[in-house]
Amino acid sequence: MNYIHYSGIPGSGKTSLCLVESRKNLEDDSRVFWLSGRSLDPQRFSQIMTDLSISKASKFHLLNFNSNERESSFENGINQIIRMCNQLKSTSLIIIDDWDYDMEKYEKSIRINKISELVECSKNNSINVYLTSKSYENLSDDENRYSARAASDLEKIGFNNHIISEGILENEYIITASNGNIVFRIIGTGIEFVE
Repeated sequence: MNYIHYSGIPGSGKTSLCLVESRKNLEDDSRVFWLSGRSLDPQRFSQIMTDLSISKASKFHLLNFNSNERESSFENGINQIIRMCNQLKSTSLIIIDDWDYDMEKYEKSIRINKISELVECSKNNSINVYLTSKSYENLSDDENRYSARAASDLEKIGFNNHIISEGILENEYIITASNGNIVFRIIGTGIEFVE
């Protein structure tokens, strides 16, 4: 199973990377669950999902959370996904876009615990889980300019942290992971990886 945490500045392609991965899964007739604190950009969604059949697109399930409303909280969103994944065996991917969205300091451990429960469910059902979050600038380390939110907590439950930063060229970004760097560009239909 793949457990990936993309962390980067706004506009660095985190959501686009996850949409591209979602499309791959939908093309294979698998089911995708997407949980986010903010609305998914319909224009970007349609750019990446263009030409995907209606029957395949219907297997994309979008849920939103709002920390101010109990019935649509982060915890309830995770609980719903766990219930559905235990019933819908065609699920292959879960995305939590901006898992740290609108998060108060006291909520961090609650959200990490819920993500840990989701990981256990995903192991039992062979489901990949991707997270995104905003990175923060690391002022004490010139070599690693950005850091991922809750990186060590997420590593403990099996996630690989991938930091996304600006590349040398315009509209170019670098994913820094433990197994090396990957350069990509954001294009109209998704992502273009650079050799």
